[in-house]
Amino acid sequence: MERSVARGHRLSGLLAIAGFGAWLGVSVLQQLNRRDPWSKRLDPSSVFVPEWKFFAPTPVRHDYNLLYRVEADHGEPSPWREIGIIEPRRTGHLVWHPGRREEKALFDAANELFRTAQRTENRDQVRLTVPYLTLLNYVTNRAEGVKSGDRVQFLLATSASHEPDVRPEAVYVSSFHRI
Repeated sequence: MERSVARGHRLSGLLAIAGFGAWLGVSVLQQLNRRDPWSKRLDPSSVFVPEWKFFAPTPVRHDYNLLYRVEADHGEPSPWREIGIIEPRRTGHLVWHPGRREEKALFDAANELFRTAQRTENRDQVRLTVPYLTLLNYVTNRAEGVKSGDRVQFLLATSASHEPDVRPEAVYVSSFHRI
């Protein structure tokens, strides 16, 4: 009896090691820059098979800053206010940082909006894209002091938080949108 229990423990240990080994292997393969990664078909949202491309092939060299201003009916626009997207890092974030998904989603939307705006000459077409609507929705839901009938505008800027001498640069300014 003891022998079969020991064999069962050994077998479950080997299965766990094999499972984690397979997961590690698939995770490593996910990082390669391929046109049609089969792992995306298995896990389209990269929840179980992570995709860590923060450092390669092209490292991120800047942060996006999201600012907004509000214009009341026929009034002057308010000063620009920043929506704090990036939470200051703490040691515990090495283990648990659920806010990172929001930061990454907004970074990806801003990055895609910037690329789309560079490629498209017609500004009206840019306003119909998913990244633009994502950022507009985020701003209108996070903006403070907005009343029904006000108009909101957002500004996307790049900055290098690790280099304080580099001044932020505006890269995209939206149209005003009525709330």
